[in-house]
Amino acid sequence: MMKKLRQYLLFLVFSLLVFCIIAGYSLSATARQSTAFQRQQVNVEENNDLLRISNPYTEVTFSKNRGRIALVKMSGFNGQVDFLSSVPSELWFLEFKKNRGRSKDSTVITSLSSDGRAFSSIKRQEKDTTLVLRWEKVSIGGEREALDVEVNVTVKSDEPFAFWRIFVNNRSRSYGLWSIDFPIINLKPIGGNPGSNYLAIGKSRGMLIANPFYGQTQAGHWPGTMNLQFQCLYDNLERGLYLAAYDGGGYQKSFSFKPNKNSGYLQYKVTSRPDNMGYGGENYKMPYSVMIGPFTGDWYAASQIYRNWGIRQEWCKEGPLAYRRDIPRWFKEAPVMLKVTSMKGEEQVPALSKGILDFIGFVGTETPILWYTWKKYEPSLTAYNDKTGSSSEDDDEGPYPKSNIHDGNYPTLPALSSFSPANREISKVGGHVLPYVCAQIYDQGIRENAPYAREAKPNTRKEVSGEIDTLVSGTFWGMCFNTPWWQKRMADTAVGLIRNEKASGIYFDTFWGGYTQCFDTTHGHSYGGGNHSYLGAKAIASRVRREMKGVDTNAVMTGENPSETAIGLLDGFMYKDTIPEGSTAIPLFASVYGDYIVRYGMDVSLSSDDFYLKSALQYLEGCMIGRLPVKENERFTGVKSSSQRSEKLAFLKMLSDYRRGAVGGKYLSYGHLMPPLPRSQAQTLNISYSEPKHHKKSGVIALDALQTAVFRATDGTLGIFVINISEQPATFDFQLPLEKYALSPSVSYEMIQIDSKGMQNRLGTFSRGSIGQRMTIPGHEMRLLSISPMARR
Repeated sequence: MMKKLRQYLLFLVFSLLVFCIIAGYSLSATARQSTAFQRQQVNVEENNDLLRISNPYTEVTFSKNRGRIALVKMSGFNGQVDFLSSVPSELWFLEFKKNRGRSKDSTVITSLSSDGRAFSSIKRQEKDTTLVLRWEKVSIGGEREALDVEVNVTVKSDEPFAFWRIFVNNRSRSYGLWSIDFPIINLKPIGGNPGSNYLAIGKSRGMLIANPFYGQTQAGHWPGTMNLQFQCLYDNLERGLYLAAYDGGGYQKSFSFKPNKNSGYLQYKVTSRPDNMGYGGENYKMPYSVMIGPFTGDWYAASQIYRNWGIRQEWCKEGPLAYRRDIPRWFKEAPVMLKVTSMKGEEQVPALSKGILDFIGFVGTETPILWYTWKKYEPSLTAYNDKTGSSSEDDDEGPYPKSNIHDGNYPTLPALSSFSPANREISKVGGHVLPYVCAQIYDQGIRENAPYAREAKPNTRKEVSGEIDTLVSGTFWGMCFNTPWWQKRMADTAVGLIRNEKASGIYFDTFWGGYTQCFDTTHGHSYGGGNHSYLGAKAIASRVRREMKGVDTNAVMTGENPSETAIGLLDGFMYKDTIPEGSTAIPLFASVYGDYIVRYGMDVSLSSDDFYLKSALQYLEGCMIGRLPVKENERFTGVKSSSQRSEKLAFLKMLSDYRRGAVGGKYLSYGHLMPPLPRSQAQTLNISYSEPKHHKKSGVIALDALQTAVFRATDGTLGIFVINISEQPATFDFQLPLEKYALSPSVSYEMIQIDSKGMQNRLGTFSRGSIGQRMTIPGHEMRLLSISPMARR
């Protein structure tokens, strides 16, 4: 008994030590770089021509010439690397419009062409110093001295990044500020060779673009198509530039990286949209800072810098998944997400439920199911059949024109009568049906004859013209999240589905956590800009989820590829793309937030050649494999063992078994994704892939036959997952860099191989700073290796 107690105490002490090391590692890309100059003073140099602010790690320099100020240098690594192109750029670019955007004429003001006078000053505080740059008495569209602009660049003594902010004082009553481009920076290739540069962007799973200086423009909205606010540029020597907006309030912005192929630079730009866009006399004070500065490492190192900020924001206040009680355990640990579509109507539901029941019996775990087209089709009550509409979308799967019918009209327009009995049977065996509910769309019917059309109309999103913002080729009304009526309509829909149809929650489609502009101020929000779209998303999701869970605490609500802002608003995220077009997929989002929110894939099919590829990529990010389509009366048991379908099902079952809590679940469901495992040799495969048909993406991708991932569990142990996505055996040979994975060279470790049933095979002990292994893995098989400290005896 005493021996076990000593071992337990030793384990607790070690876990605490590991926690401290992990915390240190999550800050390592910042902390290691800042330790050397902590207690150093920020230096400011000013003369007639130049204005420079620096600390021992980062430097920003401006030129001053005839009342103009321009950015001329931005360097790091003790001045050895200058990130700025020699091609000058405007530092800021402001767009003004008359009459709240309803007039065609607008005026553009730039920092280099303005007729105002530029001044600079220095503001010193105990721990930071700020360069204050001012452009005063700038004219707008014939109005003299109507505008002042101030830019602050702050450098702290203990930070490797500069903090950038902009302020606008607008005295014009005719022209209102419409958008702010700031900062605008022309970047040059790090090290001089664009072919050795990489750009990482937080879009979907994560995108890595090689040689971004000669590719396509990369851009997106946040919160929206961008689900993270940070990007990074680095070279193959791991000299990098970190770029991030530290905005915890959900303010509308866009990020863009536009290559200039002729001049060889990449223009980085952040565009913000202020409250009350186009209102004359409205000032602007940027409510967040844009962080720019050097870092050492690759995309993973940059992701951990951002993680250190991100997990301290409001959207992560519920804590990691391991401790979140608002998300049911069955959903956290589910291995596969299914998808069904009853496009043929009533007769299809029982046949689909048979396929679902067979799958649940096959996989042996509780399973979520996204269900499309569960509503009874009334042709005379949907805008799809309004001949005055402009919809051109057709579907040949059945009588239904599309899955979006009668949105917002349940239960007055009811569900299929066979839907509730099917859900009841599915739930008995551990299935959880999540009906499709569109967060933004209302089906107003033919000439507005839908049941709630009269009440819905005042709550629609409005364009600048005052017209209703329509969706799906102009067919349906877009709704404003900020209106209490639409919030209640969606909450009543979710509650009704649980009570009446025995559903287990909803799939909240077109919910991204923000960025749905509305210009109708009678809804109680600002005109178009600011953070009203995030506040509306927060209000509607909070109400729907709260009332839904008030009926069933185990119910769940997921969204469509949302931004980080939705982490505290949903139970799970769907990843839109497995393989982004024109880039390499990287687990950027999972590296930041993988242990904070449940995720699942959009499209995995047993009939596709990319089944092994997509399943492995999703699985090794801690995602559910999904969405796996189920057809009516589909069988998952009793399949001929020699068929390709049988081999794929065996692969799926193996991955599902490994995800169980007692086996690999503590890593995959709750662990923190660690850096990619370095390997000296790779067996490259050229694999065909395709995304869903409406994305029109397909191609061939070259990948290592052995796909790997390393997770750290909450108890401090490491789990190494290796999947052979090829048909042939492959050799797995690695040496684990201890510092990179927060392991101590003075501690002895043991490596255990765990099979899908949880059986353990001790592979050996490792000491003196070396952990490695060599093994052969058969085709379409997986290995799980657990690394933990040896208990002292």
